[in-house]
Amino acid sequence: MELPSAIAGAMDRAREARERAIDATTEASSRMDRASSDAAFALVKAMETAMRGVSDVVDDARTRGEAVVERARESEDEFFRSASKRVVDFARANPVSVGGTVACAVALALPAPRALLWRSTIGRLQSEEALFNACVRRSERLTLEAEAASAEIRRLAESVSAAEIEMKRGASNLRAAARELRAIESKTYGMDSKASSLLNDLRVLPSAEAAALQEQVAGTTDTVAAHRSAALKVLKKIFKSGIEV
Repeated sequence: MELPSAIAGAMDRAREARERAIDATTEASSRMDRASSDAAFALVKAMETAMRGVSDVVDDARTRGEAVVERARESEDEFFRSASKRVVDFARANPVSVGGTVACAVALALPAPRALLWRSTIGRLQSEEALFNACVRRSERLTLEAEAASAEIRRLAESVSAAEIEMKRGASNLRAAARELRAIESKTYGMDSKASSLLNDLRVLPSAEAAALQEQVAGTTDTVAAHRSAALKVLKKIFKSGIEV
């Protein structure tokens, strides 16, 4: 059944409008994605540029600071070397009257004596309160270090005492074990004597039972010898640990 032309036309127009709306939505989404990507890329580039700028500024400031410090040090050394040189030249012309002055000038040409002179002169101008506060802080740090050292010494002393007790207990146990092993070793020699006597008596008996018993006694003798060897091995270990056996 065919639809009326008016309804068919309306449906076609609705379909076209829907397709255009879908195309517009897709285009808008694509544009938003491109805009977001461009904005993110621009932000990253701006951050990289800013970081490079900051790094350059920091490096330049560090270089300038080091140059200023080095220049100040060179100026100080140059000033004192120049002054000392003039004094030395004057002393060469008057060697008798200016011996002490020459020594002072040469000393001032060195950084260490200059630092000592600074502490002895300008350093004394600081207030007594500031000096006392500095001494208090140094005393507190020294006290804390001493307390920490005392606590560490007490801890180590306790550890040593516990180790000594454990060592003495272990040595006592080793000595007791050594005595028992010596006793067992002595018993094995007695067992050997008994086995030897028993074997001598069995050899004169011609029966098969006597021969079987003779083999059994010989096996027991081997077992006793193995036990004695094991006991001697343990005694050697105890002796190597420093315990008299």
